[in-house]
Amino acid sequence: MAIQPKPFKIYCPKCDFEKMIQFKSDCLGAGDFKQIPQICPKCGNEGLERKTVSASLGDAITEIFKKALKG
Repeated sequence: MAIQPKPFKIYCPKCDFEKMIQFKSDCLGAGDFKQIPQICPKCGNEGLERKTVSASLGDAITEIFKKALKG
């Protein structure tokens, strides 16, 4: 059984840039990975880090995606 990856944040420890990453399904392609920055767009730092997101925030994001895709 396939399992959808949990949401996470990519952040820059130098300038506090953050980006939420939420995949739409468990079937990932090259386009899904393009949304993950390798270099901070704000300061150019190459040392971006990953943070886990709380379950409640992840569930809220999933609900937003479901509503957006229906409408």
